[in-house]
Amino acid sequence: MRTRHTVPIVVLLYLAVAGCTTTSPGEATPAPTSEVGSTDSPPSSSGGSDDLPSDGAPKVEHPLENTSPFEGDPCSILTAAQAQELGLPTIGKEKTGALGLDCEWHNPDTRGQVTIGFLTNNDRGLSAFYAENERKPYAYLTPLSNIEGYPAIASDSGDQRPEGICLVQVGVTDQLAFHVDLQLSQANVEKKKDPCETGAMVAGKALQTMKGA
Repeated sequence: MRTRHTVPIVVLLYLAVAGCTTTSPGEATPAPTSEVGSTDSPPSSSGGSDDLPSDGAPKVEHPLENTSPFEGDPCSILTAAQAQELGLPTIGKEKTGALGLDCEWHNPDTRGQVTIGFLTNNDRGLSAFYAENERKPYAYLTPLSNIEGYPAIASDSGDQRPEGICLVQVGVTDQLAFHVDLQLSQANVEKKKDPCETGAMVAGKALQTMKGA
């Protein structure tokens, strides 16, 4: 019989807080309303990490080394040039998220928004999302094609994709993941752009920055 470790409180809190914040580039910017990580006392995950990956989560074949600088300074995850290319301000705003530090880029003119941060208070990486989805299914949990060689999913407890919002999570080790919460610009919502595709593209730029550090 398989032992299953879950971190439902961690994942649910993350989704509850981040579920309204998502981004999209090129007329996109950090989500306009949601306060990703606006929590006074972030929870910590339960269960060991020696059995990872678990619950059907993909293995991170080539763990990303030395993510500490970006965990402590999430606004450095996107360069000024990358942010500008996405139609976002060149400088993001750091904030305390539910599961770690986040950085938010918001374009008030286009209503686009992006929030990025490492889920440092979850030591089970993508496995936590898969486990929670087994316990209480999300509105969607969709595996994405590897981004820059790293496994990724799009998942949320509510489906706001028609409104241009998508949450993307990327596993950089079996124990650690980062998230991209994307709100498309109003123009891109009207064009019915796929916010998860855009979120994956933003995650790719973040990984390029971290791999090049």
